[in-house]
Formats: sequence, structure tokens, C-alpha cells
Amino acid sequence: MKPNLRYEGEGPSEVLCGMTDFGNNIIYLNPSRKEHPTCDDLAKTLVHELAHILFNSSEDDKFVSHRNIYQIEKIWDRFSENQRKALLSFIPKKYRQKK
Repeated sequence: MKPNLRYEGEGPSEVLCGMTDFGNNIIYLNPSRKEHPTCDDLAKTLVHELAHILFNSSEDDKFVSHRNIYQIEKIWDRFSENQRKALLSFIPKKYRQKK
């Protein structure tokens, strides 16, 4: 978890829900309730970032667009309750509290 996660590229910085650091093999999630009102929202961002890793897609990679990644996020809706619990177990308990 990384509070105040921001993209610091060209132009104004923007708040991010999640980010994958390919160089260090780390996924960062922004625990802000504004960015992730529910625990499911955090898990969906985790799925999104995992898709970047699975497809080896960075910001500069035009082969796998964010549109395709967003389609993969929809897999969350097809997960069983046990699959959701397994994925949520990767999110620290203090961030899994319901709003």
C-alpha cells in the first residue's frame, strides 16, 4: 500500500489507484477511501495491476491497451466467493475494513 500514490510524468501529477513497478516487481495500491471506497474496489485495482504483469505491459506498451486491461478487470464479477477471499487475502487487514 502506498498512500498518495501519484503519477509524476510529464504534465501535472495525477492521483493513481494503483501502479506496477516492473523494475522491482512491486504492485502499489492507493489505500485512500476516495480512490477505493470499498475493499472490492481495492481488489479490482489489484486485478488490473496483475493484468499488466500477466501481459507484461508498461505505460509505453501499445500492444496491450488500458481498454483491454479494463476488460480483464471484469473477471472479478465471475470469481466465486472463495476466489474473492483468496485475492483479498493479499490486501492487509487494516485496509479490508468495510466503510
